[in-house]
Amino acid sequence: MALKVLDVAIKFQPEKPENYFSRAGVYFMLGRYQEALADYSKILELYPAADVYNARGVVYQRMGQPGMAQQDFDLANDDHIPATLSVYSMIK
Repeated sequence: MALKVLDVAIKFQPEKPENYFSRAGVYFMLGRYQEALADYSKILELYPAADVYNARGVVYQRMGQPGMAQQDFDLANDDHIPATLSVYSMIK
């Protein structure tokens, strides 16, 4: 049910990264790592943020890709990107 609600939210607000973040979290909890990876990657196209890089890094770890995970963890430490995605929700 949660995935259906989030799919509708994304359909009507595809520019809202929070919708993708929520859906990616559900996918992650269900062990659907490819779909979680796709949603986290979509968010990073829209609005890069450290918490998203960290979340995607954990997905890469679960998928057995430690090198990709480390790249995301390193990007999460970049001082030029916001620490959290929530910064963007105040703008729109």
